[in-house]
Amino acid sequence: MWDSLIKLFHELSETSQLAVVLALIVVLILYTVWEILTWLKRRDLKGQLRRTRTRLEEVTADRNQLQQRLFALDRVDSHVWTKPDLYDNNCFVSREQRQTRFISLVNLKGGVGKTTLLGICTVRPTLQAHCVICSKTRTASRCPPAEPKPLQLGGDLSQW
Repeated sequence: MWDSLIKLFHELSETSQLAVVLALIVVLILYTVWEILTWLKRRDLKGQLRRTRTRLEEVTADRNQLQQRLFALDRVDSHVWTKPDLYDNNCFVSREQRQTRFISLVNLKGGVGKTTLLGICTVRPTLQAHCVICSKTRTASRCPPAEPKPLQLGGDLSQW
């Protein structure tokens, strides 16, 4: 097969032979450029994959740390009434017999309307002459711990 191609090449005129050689050179250059571009793209994709995997590991570590914090909070909060009261001052009172009502609004994400909802929930009891105490704290991991600042509402709110 190669012999027949070489024989056919020798039968061509010199300009045709030159055109064939130039076409082969162009094809070889284009193929080399395509291989280089493919190699560069592959290198960029590998770098991007490496950065994505690193970010995934960071997010997974953050998620695991947050999950451990939530489990620790759950362990603390779930056993509040099972611990013995050392001074016998605080006894468990069932919800029906309790005079105080607690409403807790919690969300780990900011900007979801907790403060607005708290304000809305305090209007009706205040209008019914109940004493309402609101306390807002910041407990997000990136915020410094803040002291609760109680706000006592009461009396006539009809001027609002």
